[in-house]
Amino acid sequence: MSERPTSPPPEVPFRPHPIAWTPEKIGRLWDYYASTPAYDAHYFSRHSGGSILDFVRRHVSLAGRHVLDFGCGPGFMLERILEEGITASGLEFSKHSAEAARRLLQRFSNFRGVTIAERLPSQLPDASFDAVLCIEVLEHLFPEQAAPTLAEARRLLAPGGLIVATTPNEESLASETLQCPDCGCEFHRWQHLRQVDAESMTRLMRDAGFTPIVCQPTRFGPRRRRRLSRRLKDYLRRLTGSDRSEPTPHLIFIGRRD
Repeated sequence: MSERPTSPPPEVPFRPHPIAWTPEKIGRLWDYYASTPAYDAHYFSRHSGGSILDFVRRHVSLAGRHVLDFGCGPGFMLERILEEGITASGLEFSKHSAEAARRLLQRFSNFRGVTIAERLPSQLPDASFDAVLCIEVLEHLFPEQAAPTLAEARRLLAPGGLIVATTPNEESLASETLQCPDCGCEFHRWQHLRQVDAESMTRLMRDAGFTPIVCQPTRFGPRRRRRLSRRLKDYLRRLTGSDRSEPTPHLIFIGRRD
């Protein structure tokens, strides 16, 4: 008896359209990134975590504090913190990312684990941390998620505790938008949903109950190459006359819980 020939699957209609992000789609994207080793080097905290800590220590000290990395991903920022002898924990929404962080960080005696949160508020107790880091988190949030996220960060901080947040600065979202050649879906490759600048960041943080210590555009990068790279880029901008039109790529806010 001969086998019946199989017909090819129906082709997906190609229709250019912006993605309608949902929590499920966001979770699938970040589970994919977290489970694909080729993407490890692209995580911002992986290549720039050290220079973020260098900036922070010029303004405040994390020594002796219990630090929470809010949205810790696979744990690259936590690894930097733990290497400096600081006690730290993570809060994560992707199970794949949380599991990757636990595998990466289990060797540290000052690691206090990663909590998986399915919703906010999380199960972590009030005022249980002295500092909360939100590294490249806010730009991923829907407008209605920003206030509850920062309210949760404030709830988890002890009175007078510190918050450190970074985002891209004045990012052109279109420059990182991809189009799926199969179906035409258009999406930001890193799932960014908003553009942030120093004014909007400061307003957002003040409304959430944080007093600014510093909020400024800056540049982060690998510690070893950052100075040379910055000088070369600044020189090229002056040479081409483009230094006035290109915004500084990163933004950092450091504040204190009211």
